[in-house]
Amino acid sequence: MKRPCYNIAVSEVMNNMIKAIFLSYTGVVLPRRGNEYRQFIEALVRNSNLKDYESAAGWFQQTLRTYKCSHSIGRYTREEDLLRKMFEEKKDEIRLTMPVEQVLIMVQNCLMYSPVSDELPGFLSLSRRPVYIISDCSADYVTVEMKRNHLHIHGVVGCDSAQAYRNCPDVFQTALQKAGVEKDEALYIGEDAQMDLPGARQAGITSVILDRRGDYNGTEYRRIRSLSSLLANLGE
Repeated sequence: MKRPCYNIAVSEVMNNMIKAIFLSYTGVVLPRRGNEYRQFIEALVRNSNLKDYESAAGWFQQTLRTYKCSHSIGRYTREEDLLRKMFEEKKDEIRLTMPVEQVLIMVQNCLMYSPVSDELPGFLSLSRRPVYIISDCSADYVTVEMKRNHLHIHGVVGCDSAQAYRNCPDVFQTALQKAGVEKDEALYIGEDAQMDLPGARQAGITSVILDRRGDYNGTEYRRIRSLSSLLANLGE
């Protein structure tokens, strides 16, 4: 099998310019894995017409992305409330038989108790630049996860503070203010070429996609396959 080619030579555009690193919470800090996530997706399969694990996971991610993109600037709704709205409106379509509130509890457990990326502790300890996490969910969930894993970050920016999701530049502008850096001094590591990468780019922030599995071979964004390869490109 041909190995994917990663355009990870990001040092030519940044290196010493970068003063702060922003990480996406879902996907980068929290890969979609672990008991909590598996139990949530399996519950969807058992209690709906979504036929298997892959279909249920894909439906959830795509539907939530669509809802976020339509409920951002001027129509912002907290992620917790947006999830409730989404499942209430879609429960007949997918023939959901479990209570929506039970679904929401399972999602909340994913956000607080799923395992962090295996690379994250080493990345945080080796990075000489301050690291901030940007999350669509409340910063409280991120704080619980970081404390539970004894990890130190320099700050969390929840989209509720910017009243916009990551498909818009507003949350990234809020992150720049929190970090005290200019747009050309920040680097954003995301995981969704349709959602957060465009928002960061609109804010003028250099954006790189963490493509662990080689899913984005044709993307216009620079790619890295691991956080450790990013440190190498930044000279750390």
